[in-house]
Amino acid sequence: MRRLIISAIFAFLSWFAFFSNPGSFFVPVNHFGGAVFLVAVFLLYYKQNFFPVRKPELVFTALLSMFWFIGVTFTLYDSFKLLTASPINAVYSAIILAGYLPFFYAATCFLTEKILAYKPESKIKSEEGRRFNNFLTPFLFFLLAWLPYFFIYFPGTFINDSVRQLSQFEGVDPFTNHHPIISTFFMGALFRAGDFFGGVNAGLATITIVHNLMMAAAFSLALCYLKKWGIAYNVRMVIMVFFAVFPVFGIWAQTILKDTHSAAVVLVFVLLYIDVIRDYSRKRLVLCITAAIIASLLRNEIVYVVTPAILALAILPASRKRRIVMLAAGVAVFFAVRVIVGGAMAITDAEAGSVREALSVPFQQTARFMRYHEITDEERAVIAATFHDYYLLGEVYHPRISDPVKNRFIEGADLGAYFRTWAAMGLRAPLTYFEAAVAVSFSYVVPFGPDWHIVWVDSSHDAIPDFDRGEIYYMFSTPAMRFAPARLLEFAERVPVLGFFFHTGNYTWGMAFLVLLLIKSRARQVRGEHRGHMSEATHSLEAGNFALLYFLPALMIILACMASPVHGFWRYYLPIMFMFPVLAAVTLGKCPHEKSLEASSER
Repeated sequence: MRRLIISAIFAFLSWFAFFSNPGSFFVPVNHFGGAVFLVAVFLLYYKQNFFPVRKPELVFTALLSMFWFIGVTFTLYDSFKLLTASPINAVYSAIILAGYLPFFYAATCFLTEKILAYKPESKIKSEEGRRFNNFLTPFLFFLLAWLPYFFIYFPGTFINDSVRQLSQFEGVDPFTNHHPIISTFFMGALFRAGDFFGGVNAGLATITIVHNLMMAAAFSLALCYLKKWGIAYNVRMVIMVFFAVFPVFGIWAQTILKDTHSAAVVLVFVLLYIDVIRDYSRKRLVLCITAAIIASLLRNEIVYVVTPAILALAILPASRKRRIVMLAAGVAVFFAVRVIVGGAMAITDAEAGSVREALSVPFQQTARFMRYHEITDEERAVIAATFHDYYLLGEVYHPRISDPVKNRFIEGADLGAYFRTWAAMGLRAPLTYFEAAVAVSFSYVVPFGPDWHIVWVDSSHDAIPDFDRGEIYYMFSTPAMRFAPARLLEFAERVPVLGFFFHTGNYTWGMAFLVLLLIKSRARQVRGEHRGHMSEATHSLEAGNFALLYFLPALMIILACMASPVHGFWRYYLPIMFMFPVLAAVTLGKCPHEKSLEASSER
């Protein structure tokens, strides 16, 4: 009876949380759907034993509930208004959170139990007799699957950033490292080669073709490494089909933007990084360092992703000499990138990128403060010396994108004076500052949050300089054809399960769940060792002591995204989308018939 009552109370709270809330992400909301949900969660709660409480699952679901609530209130109001508007709102919010927590806790416990107990031996098929080239077959399959997008968007899709990089290479605009100068040379060289043989359209198409080849090669290499690590054939086939069929990948392969080739190289770095963790050798480390440097040259913030990741390798069990090598490798990557970029800038007389790109959050906080609060004369003087037309900051402030504010920054302004003023203002209105920081980044860390530009499906060709050598035009498609994939994406986003992959925050929480599984798996393994026999937990789960390091590059990218100028911007998050299937496979898809790779001796 006690379990029946508790289950009924929790079921009602969860129903109230998800179906009374206009910001819930369960759509469409109707009476029938609400009734089905109420019955389903009651049965889940009745079957699930809440006691004793499982601490890892409780911590995970408490955080998930909190971030889900943040997603609701900021999607609706770009603030904590749902919580802070009135005492009634505070009570209402508490009830909502009380409904989220048991739902996510029961669902998480159910999933972890099923996954940790799963024994896939009977469902793993032998690869004997299969004719499957580990690299070439998926490589060609990807190119074939993306071919319709290639013709629809030929010679390629581009935005203002693409225009600026090509304009710099062609001498229309001066060089600047705001867009990585090596990436500019890479795209410009491809454009010039194609233009030499077939004009401007051929130049753009050359970049598009190389992007297709790079993405296909990176994804095929991922499948090769997954096989090397003992991931089951069926799991690899699911990932191959996902990379080929999910429309976002096919469209991004046609996008003339630094993010496409950068994300492909970041994926290669992650593969080599995981390989070093699993089976160290000097050759693997050199390859990993090389990929880290190349990835950092193609996108500025990646150096702050790969450097900590490589430095963290020093915590692996190894000799003192090897740990020193790991630390030296991380430092070498950082300075190598600085030297190469500095040399390229000196040769081209390029300007450094503006510091404003790293200050989106404090600038947003200043602008939000000016919208809702009064400033002193002393503060006004400092802000006027930091921003053009400072008095407009409150008006142009957009909670989810910092460009209208940061683009008013006066280069060379006294940042020391600005930050002293910024800190003093923040002490007077800490909630305003917190809301400003959350509003510009929340989609990266909340499930099913609103995102910004999943893909680009059309281009402003008038913005591309033709350099007096010909007209740029789509050769094989009409506007209706180019927008058809966008309609396909809108439909796919509403398909159950598939819709999960259309939100940046879902990937973040998907990886958090994988980390939870690793923690639970390792705990069971330790308990099994203490009992004097092998762990009962992990038939298909990677349970090494240092498997959590696999996720470090992804964590650093998420942090970089949260400090970026735009919330939920897919092109910033693209490397996460590329590496998520790999991280899921190495966590969940271990083939039980192959021995785990053991740490090799230093070679």
